Amino acid sequence: MNAIMIKIPNMLFHWAYKFAHTALVAFAFIFRPAMRGVNVAVWRDGRLLIIKNSYRQHYSVPGGYVKSGESSQAAAVRELAEEVGIEAYPNQLKPVNQYVFKVHYKRETIDIFELTVGSHVSVSVDNREVVWAGFMTPDKALTKDLCLPAKTYLEELIRIRK
Repeated sequence: MNAIMIKIPNMLFHWAYKFAHTALVAFAFIFRPAMRGVNVAVWRDGRLLIIKNSYRQHYSVPGGYVKSGESSQAAAVRELAEEVGIEAYPNQLKPVNQYVFKVHYKRETIDIFELTVGSHVSVSVDNREVVWAGFMTPDKALTKDLCLPAKTYLEELIRIRK
């Protein structure tokens, strides 16, 4: 009975996140907003942290939208803590690139940061917004159905390394 009681709230959160995501897409369809976001490529021993959100079909790296008055680095630090429980300081994040995409009817400017962590850093997901996280090689990550910013970042990284 306790397992069922624990799963019900998570299922409700999954539904709420999916509803909110769908509402955001509908809003974007009508208003075509420009939005600013961040993604953080977290590296450990040559492997990249990949996550799966409950409300999206694609895999990604930790990230989210920048709040009004918030810097990109502050948003990246906040999203890391919220999504995977990694505490970092803004000066630990290395700015890598900025991409502009049209996704779900909105123009998104995404700042990409990198963070290298040691094996002592643990990752935790809430099983509500983020339902899975794991480290994998770039080649393995590219076999997943990655969201556009993560896929573009990895393909560019591999191209540069060759």
